[in-house]
Amino acid sequence: MTWIVSTPTMYGYTVGVSDTRISLRDGRYFDCLQKLHTISGSIVAGFAGNVLLGFSLIESLKLYLAHLPSGCGWDPEYVVKWNSTAREVWEAQKKNVPDKLRSTSLQILMAYPSTDNGIPGMAKTFLVTLRSPKFEANYTLARKWDSIGSGAYIHRDKIASLNDASSLHPAEKLEVNNPGGFGRSLATTVYFEITENPDPTVGSMLQTCLVWRKNAEVLWHHIERTEGGWSIGGQNQAPKNKVCSTLNELNTYLSNNSESSASEAVC
Repeated sequence: MTWIVSTPTMYGYTVGVSDTRISLRDGRYFDCLQKLHTISGSIVAGFAGNVLLGFSLIESLKLYLAHLPSGCGWDPEYVVKWNSTAREVWEAQKKNVPDKLRSTSLQILMAYPSTDNGIPGMAKTFLVTLRSPKFEANYTLARKWDSIGSGAYIHRDKIASLNDASSLHPAEKLEVNNPGGFGRSLATTVYFEITENPDPTVGSMLQTCLVWRKNAEVLWHHIERTEGGWSIGGQNQAPKNKVCSTLNELNTYLSNNSESSASEAVC
């Protein structure tokens, strides 16, 4: 399964962290899947659930937003109108997936292209979560948190504590004179939660996406077991191990390492 945890910050960007683990019907796990995908310069979407359906939704969203003129940005309210198309895509594709593996969730991370959060030049941020079969839009307020995947249940107490906090997250001090500092450190928060409350369905390679008004910043981290316990690797522009970013890549990977296909893989 998976865990994607995200928050629309008050610092002009929305940030999300995802693992890369998939689970097969025979009980095996592979850390091999990119789950957060850049849709355009200021939009990132991540999926959890069935991998085939997740990729179908990502490609549908890209097609829905493919006609934007150069130099312009999408308004989040328009992007969310895609949810009716998402329902149609999911209904059309679910026949290719075993009944018990059809559940799919999606998060869309954005920054408003022209609306500020009250500070000139600081973009208003946006996070919406959509879940099958209805794909109704569930919005997350600035400085609040939401997550999808098996980790959303396993680590529900952590998300609840973050949302109940009356003060700033301790890592937000990293934003001082360092735009994006808080977002880049979010993988460490996830890392501590994963290592303190381990579960085989949540993997050890992490992807971080900071979605700004004009671009998306992507970082990779690898959690490793050491003699003293666990450690998290530094921020890298590329993943340490092979990570599949397309459906074809994943099917090739699975054919070489298992007898399964993406339709039987969940994340």
